[in-house]
Amino acid sequence: MRVFATRESYPVVDLKLTLKEGGGFVILNRNVSLIGVDAGCQHAKFGANYLDNLSRLGLIEVPFGYHLKDEKEYQPIETNPQVLKIKEQFKDSEKETFGFDRKKASVTDLGKQFIKACVIDKAIQTKS
Repeated sequence: MRVFATRESYPVVDLKLTLKEGGGFVILNRNVSLIGVDAGCQHAKFGANYLDNLSRLGLIEVPFGYHLKDEKEYQPIETNPQVLKIKEQFKDSEKETFGFDRKKASVTDLGKQFIKACVIDKAIQTKS
């Protein structure tokens, strides 16, 4: 939640395969982000799980159909070596096209209250 203390929204993507015939799609990985790295988590690879749990607790939301305006925010995720490795597996596929669904994780009002009560350093609060 410390990341959300300095910014209300964070870039998140779903790794997606769109089927060339039939028009369907498959989500390979949901809620991929670098939040675990940016937050300094010991197990940063579980970033999607962390986002799921924060959402379940009502501290953040990842609403369908909403994304950040600045497309550059997504570049570190979309060019991450692990993501590129997955993308590479489908580069010559005749059946599907690899792509991204850009989304955003946003702090909720409850999350803002939690940040004020539990995350922001008490020394900083007393100076305000």
